[in-house]
Amino acid sequence: MDEKLETIQEEQSKALPMKWYKFDVNFLLIFSGVINIAGGLIAASCIMYSDMANFADIGFIEYYYTGNKVFDIICGVLLLILGAAELIVRSRMKKFTADALKKYYVLIIARQVFTYAYGIVFAFVTNTELNIISTVVVSFAVSLVCVMLEVYYFNKRKAMFVN
Repeated sequence: MDEKLETIQEEQSKALPMKWYKFDVNFLLIFSGVINIAGGLIAASCIMYSDMANFADIGFIEYYYTGNKVFDIICGVLLLILGAAELIVRSRMKKFTADALKKYYVLIIARQVFTYAYGIVFAFVTNTELNIISTVVVSFAVSLVCVMLEVYYFNKRKAMFVN
């Protein structure tokens, strides 16, 4: 039975190009998972508040540091969860498990939700002006198109995820 499934997967992978899948699984999910875990560790541990750390030279403070430790810790924990989820979903996609696509779709939507929620909450916490049209509406539309393209791409290859 396993040989039959592997044969079907090989035939389908030959019929459909898998370059985006390979890039996503072999690079993108690993890279974003590691970056999110590293950023989460830094934000959750509040390293940027110590005198020894000088993150201003590399632009880190402008992105993560709000001056509100509670907000930074919450964002750090959420980044840790997102990074771990990316690595877990990557391993499921690599094995072509049946639930991998659902988890991947949830992951890419969660990335977008985190990004927009962070931007909006960051604006309120730091009392900075939030340009709703460019920050939220246009970015959301572009992200929606990207998510729809991902769903379209992987739905065509859905039969491969059967393990």
